[in-house]
Amino acid sequence: MAAGGNANAQGNFSNNIAIGRGANASGDSNASVAVGTLSVATGFIASAFGTNAQALGSRSTALGNQSVAAGTNSTAVGFNNNVTGDNSGAFGTGQTVNGNGSFAIGDPNTVNGNGSFVLGDNNVVNGPAVAGNGDDIQLVGSNNAVAATASAAGSSVFGSGNAVNATNAIVMGNSSTVSGASAVAIGNGTTVAGVNAIAMGTGAAANFDNSVAIGSGAATTRANQVVVGTAASTYTMSGISSAASKAAQSGPTQLVTSDAAGNLATTTLAGLGLASAADIQGINAQLATLSNRVDSLTREARGGVALALAASSLQFDPRPGKVSVSGGFGNFQGQSGLAVGLGYSYSDAMRFNAAFTAAQQGAIGVRAGASWTLN
Repeated sequence: MAAGGNANAQGNFSNNIAIGRGANASGDSNASVAVGTLSVATGFIASAFGTNAQALGSRSTALGNQSVAAGTNSTAVGFNNNVTGDNSGAFGTGQTVNGNGSFAIGDPNTVNGNGSFVLGDNNVVNGPAVAGNGDDIQLVGSNNAVAATASAAGSSVFGSGNAVNATNAIVMGNSSTVSGASAVAIGNGTTVAGVNAIAMGTGAAANFDNSVAIGSGAATTRANQVVVGTAASTYTMSGISSAASKAAQSGPTQLVTSDAAGNLATTTLAGLGLASAADIQGINAQLATLSNRVDSLTREARGGVALALAASSLQFDPRPGKVSVSGGFGNFQGQSGLAVGLGYSYSDAMRFNAAFTAAQQGAIGVRAGASWTLN
């Protein structure tokens, strides 16, 4: 059936329908529908609705002015959409979908990869390249660019203004640049160039393989490195002193050291020139011995003073021919001493004496003396 100026619904053994000026729904053994001025439905069982709408692929549907559905089982809904990939769809305005099994929703997006999904506006997946160069892309946001090479296959992007050229990457945020395979970028303005690298936080950068940057402005400087924060950051780990944390430790424990740049490492006490537990035990034993020795010397010194006091108290008979015996006692700071002496006056001018002393702590002393009167 054809209705409208120059409408065409020709085809042998067909049930084509063309409605509108210049509408074309043609093909043998077909059942296509073209509704709208200059609409075209030449694909097998294709449907085109709208001015200049074109359903060229088998079982394709074009709904909206100037939309084109050229792929098999493709769907173009909206204004000026172009779908050439098989089993693909475009919904919105100005979409271009060339990949098979891909879908674009928004205003406008370009999708060249197979098995890709794009939701938003002004996103480009695989740029002007041919379909299949980067498949299985998942993108939600606006103004994102996914590289036009196979190196971007399998990536997921959520946000705005991101540039992705990496396989199996995950990007969540705005204005991030990711080129490392299997990388993860979370935050605004992040940069990830390392393979299996992770950057989390505004302006974080993980540009070395297997590195992790966490926090605003954090940046890794070598492979396999984990950087948390910047020089302005402070750190709190409340559970570090918990019983559970201590119970989780096994074997010899070590100290954690840091340099001026914040690089952490473990070392032993000996490595720092500090005393170990065994060293401290040895020092304590020596201190105990020294303390005992000091106590002993203190008692000896005090006993010596007590002996001197006792000996100084001895008195002898100075008369010629007299033999006398004298005794004395002394005490100093808790230590006591005894002295016993024997004196003999030979004449008025010559005298002799001797004494024996004993202290409380066991010290023993003797002395002897003589005196002469010269005038």
